[in-house]
Amino acid sequence: MINKTKIYLSKNYFILIIFILAIFLRVFHFGTIPGGLTTDEAMTGYNAWTLANFQTDMWGHHYPFYLKAWGSGMNALYEYLMLPILKIWTLNIYSERAVSLITSLILLPIFYLFLKKIWNQKVATTGLLLLAINPWAIMIARQGLESNILPCILLIAFTCFVYQHYYWAAAFFALSIYAYSSVLLALPLILGVLYLWSLYQQQMTWFQAFKSAGIFLLIALPMILWFAVNSFNMSAFDLGFFSVERFTMIRKTLGGNPAQNWLLLGTQFDGLWQNATPISAITYIVNLFFAFIGLLMAVKMRQWVLGAWGSGIIALTFSVQGNINRYNLAWLAILALTALGLSKTWQWLSQHSNWLFQWLKILIIVILTLPNLLFLKQYFTTFNNTPAIQKVYNQGFEAALHKAKQQHGPINIIQPGNQRYSLVLFYDRPTPKEFISTVKFAPEKHEFLHITQFTNYTFTKQPIINQQTTVITPNYAHLKLSNEHYTSNKFGIYTVYQPK
Repeated sequence: MINKTKIYLSKNYFILIIFILAIFLRVFHFGTIPGGLTTDEAMTGYNAWTLANFQTDMWGHHYPFYLKAWGSGMNALYEYLMLPILKIWTLNIYSERAVSLITSLILLPIFYLFLKKIWNQKVATTGLLLLAINPWAIMIARQGLESNILPCILLIAFTCFVYQHYYWAAAFFALSIYAYSSVLLALPLILGVLYLWSLYQQQMTWFQAFKSAGIFLLIALPMILWFAVNSFNMSAFDLGFFSVERFTMIRKTLGGNPAQNWLLLGTQFDGLWQNATPISAITYIVNLFFAFIGLLMAVKMRQWVLGAWGSGIIALTFSVQGNINRYNLAWLAILALTALGLSKTWQWLSQHSNWLFQWLKILIIVILTLPNLLFLKQYFTTFNNTPAIQKVYNQGFEAALHKAKQQHGPINIIQPGNQRYSLVLFYDRPTPKEFISTVKFAPEKHEFLHITQFTNYTFTKQPIINQQTTVITPNYAHLKLSNEHYTSNKFGIYTVYQPK
């Protein structure tokens, strides 16, 4: 056994090196880069904590499969995957982001196996290297956004399918709905192409197809019930072990400009630095050249599995307002095509001994490596200090809240926008009963509930001035209170004003 392991490692040492590099880039300074917490991460973490400790979400509903959260919904699979972690670990930035890290590490061998099955080991090794150093893949591993587990769930589904484990494939395709619900708009086309073509090619029997459909519908049933309750004016229900909530409003993500969505697909940049940087966009654009070659090769080889995947991507561009997270369905498929195009290009160049072709190989290495190195340098040195990152990750809020709580009185949070309350829920952790019994919000219907108060916290745009209330304000709100009546302390981008 030991000898077989040594022989395998000696033949595949390069793959082992890639895995080690990939793991390092995902765990190095994990939890501190990026520093701080987004409001989405905070909401995800708090709901996972209430489910782990009280068997309900923040609104007191038992085990919903689609969370009410902000009022207009939040995907639930991430929270349920956090439950075993929270049983052995307290809620903090590391436990909240652990699911993203784990699923991103699982991506690596699954992507390799997927490419090896649909093409060959050389393409698989190329794809593994590209994924290891890919900026998007590194960034989703290091932030606890619930939609970031969709690529892993979908990739497992596609990999099960190409290895002809059709029932497991159906199960994971259904699970992907709970990872990020917008995939529902792409799944009918993806599944239609996959299963009908398999039937046509006689790779699958009708019995297998119907059984797969049954498995899919069974796992998707909670989402179907949620859709019925929120679309047909049916009553919400709570059975104690499962519930379906009625939302205040359904989130508006449908539509958008197809031209802008295609521009996003062509640049992998949506202007949100937590999703991508200008340098990472350059890396992606460089890769697109090889992805186009890979696309031509895939069409020539009639690679219908990626064709099914691509049909879902096209469906999204015409149905969903684009940003990088909403298009998480797309990026692995494009990277797979890049791996094929690069591998075939390299193979073609290696067939020529002319010095020009050898210089072309060096040029390819440089243009693929340099943007990645520049991204890594920026990400691990100055990324945290970027104003946009400091703002979106609310750097300093935890320390500011800790300081404000020392006063043991009312705390007023200034929020120029909305959603700051999720940070308080994450760090202060009131029980669902405490939250529900004290929460107040604006009576108007909004896509995101405008919560104005719970427990001893108030959330306003203008400060509450009295001798008991401590005020926490982001510095970009440009609020200054009198030094005569308040002491001030700065923490990151936040300032705490405590009455004298």
